[in-house]
Amino acid sequence: MSLFPADTAISPATPAALRELIESRRAVRRFTAEPVPDEVVRDCLELAVLAPNSCNLQPWSFQVIRDPALLARLHPVCMSQNAAKAPLIIAVLARPDTWKQACQNIIDYWPEPQVPARIRSFYNKTAPFQYNQGPFGLLGLFKRQLLRVAAWRKPLMRAPNSRAQMRIWAVKSTALAA
Repeated sequence: MSLFPADTAISPATPAALRELIESRRAVRRFTAEPVPDEVVRDCLELAVLAPNSCNLQPWSFQVIRDPALLARLHPVCMSQNAAKAPLIIAVLARPDTWKQACQNIIDYWPEPQVPARIRSFYNKTAPFQYNQGPFGLLGLFKRQLLRVAAWRKPLMRAPNSRAQMRIWAVKSTALAA
């Protein structure tokens, strides 16, 4: 699974193609015991990581669970719905603690030999300022007050500036990938 989409030509999307795609969706309520091929799971996960997310920090983790004993233990977590009887479950986890490593990964795995100065500055300075809450959340408290005053002059991103807002940010971004 790559961090960047392949450099392939994309066919132009049309409103009719989008309509057909949306109308062909359906909810599956019954599952067979037939195993899901690894390549299908891999394709689904590769598409999931292309979901839009704040600053491309991808605060999620996907855990593919196939072990029958573990699936049986997850049955109550799935509220005993039919999904618990599927041959596999993909647990989608929101991870507000991964932003720092994601910033570094974006710089380390930049697709060109030279990372533009603007990108390097954003992921080394701006993103850490936005997402770092500091010890005991004190930096977040300071940022909240600072941004309250600074936002009088120009529009600014005001969140996340607490650990609770970090969790909300991670859950919202992860929901788009799920």
